[in-house]
Amino acid sequence: LSSERYTALLNRLAAAVSASLPAAAHSSAGPGLLELVRIEFHRMDKAVTRIGEDPPDAVLHALRIKGKRLRYTAELAATSGGKVVRKLVESTVALQDVLGEHQDACVAQQRVIALLDGLGDVVDLDVVFVAGRLVEREEVSRLATRDSWSAAWQRVKRRAEALSG
Repeated sequence: LSSERYTALLNRLAAAVSASLPAAAHSSAGPGLLELVRIEFHRMDKAVTRIGEDPPDAVLHALRIKGKRLRYTAELAATSGGKVVRKLVESTVALQDVLGEHQDACVAQQRVIALLDGLGDVVDLDVVFVAGRLVEREEVSRLATRDSWSAAWQRVKRRAEALSG
């Protein structure tokens, strides 16, 4: 790249970065994006209905991933959807946080157990004790988040249902 082309490229880049962003098209983009948010909510709502009252840990992790789709779609619509959509984003973030803490606790337990197992047949009792305490703490966290995800989901559901009317 010659120095002249490099300079021209930098100038074009500087002009693009300093240009104003286009205004949001409230009339055409708004309803279309809101409909996408409703679709993602209905998909997640069906998934929650299917999993039952005591879903396996892996199912809660899959639900968290579905929540990401709802959240990211709602974030796109937030600029044209107003306060109702912003509240939906906030509640979806809170649900993802709960489900994320749950997943972190599950993974941490598995990791500690695998590390302990990898130490072989003869392991220092202090190491076993500490590993047991770590697993116990993660179990407390896993159970607490398991108990609270449903309430977080109900907040998401109320906010999403407010989009309809």
